[in-house]
Amino acid sequence: MTGRTVIFQNPASGTSNHETRSRVRDLLAGDGDTVEEVIVNPGMTLLERASQVVKDGAKLVVAAGGDGTVREIASALVGTEATLGIVPLGTFNNLARSLNLPSDPDAAWQFCRRCSASMLSS
Repeated sequence: MTGRTVIFQNPASGTSNHETRSRVRDLLAGDGDTVEEVIVNPGMTLLERASQVVKDGAKLVVAAGGDGTVREIASALVGTEATLGIVPLGTFNNLARSLNLPSDPDAAWQFCRRCSASMLSS
């Protein structure tokens, strides 16, 4: 992949531990793209922050969290050229399940990578 990638990590989502979140970040960084990690905190206006990273040139925006995190980030990407990646780390992950996305973070990232590479090259 080429371009800027931003990953929004929500430590309040689900029961995932720090090790899992670090692994997700390392997987993204291993692709050689410019990766920015945003740690979601309770005071953050996620919709505004996600909108800003797209305005600043992010080509791939990854939501690593639960359904609420994904919903807010997806809302910010509507009508843009940015690609949404989902690494389901929430409690229920209803959207990811509905889309038949892998529940394993490593497999979910590999799926995001394949799809985004295909979309970004077209």
